[in-house]
Amino acid sequence: MILGGGVWFLMNDSLVNPWLFWGVIGFVSIATGVILGRRWEKVTHVSNFAVNLAVHVVVLGLFLAFGLLVLNYSTAHLADAPQTDVTVEKKFTKTRYHSQRSGRRTYRRGDPYQVYFIGLDIPDFGERSFEIPRSIYSSVRTGDTATIKMARGCLGFPVVDRMSVKPLRPRIHRKSRREYHSPYDSIRSRVLQAAKARRQSYGRSHASAPDHP
Repeated sequence: MILGGGVWFLMNDSLVNPWLFWGVIGFVSIATGVILGRRWEKVTHVSNFAVNLAVHVVVLGLFLAFGLLVLNYSTAHLADAPQTDVTVEKKFTKTRYHSQRSGRRTYRRGDPYQVYFIGLDIPDFGERSFEIPRSIYSSVRTGDTATIKMARGCLGFPVVDRMSVKPLRPRIHRKSRREYHSPYDSIRSRVLQAAKARRQSYGRSHASAPDHP
């Protein structure tokens, strides 16, 4: 179960062709299962060859997938990876539930919580969806151009860092009242300047007038 969760997590961050990846692993697992399948009788205590073959395919397939994905992921060097331009195709959320213990060996569905996802159109790989934190979900909009770190591992599979998603659009700030100018501000300014000029002209004319006896 833990191994399956690790494969699921690594597959989400690895840009691999799932049909090709699982096809090769399935072929290797079945081919070796035909030879080694009967040895699982000591573990399953079942003499049916089909059952032992199925167990062999599932177990070996998970081990092979986990090993290959870990090897490729660990050699990708995402810290130094360049930013790749992508397009935000969609945003969506899913409702999940916490599990609460209701008995000694039983659990029940607990309180709901939201999980956030983003669909990115990645060049040469098409649209891929990633689970992201709420902070990244709120910072991008559908149709935005964003960047994401992407690097290839030793097996040639590209690996992405979903936490590095950043929008490219400039942040727009609202203008303050001091920065905002309405269309009537220029008219008001000219009227005030004209009134000030008249007052100054009137003051100069009275100052230059001769005094009468």
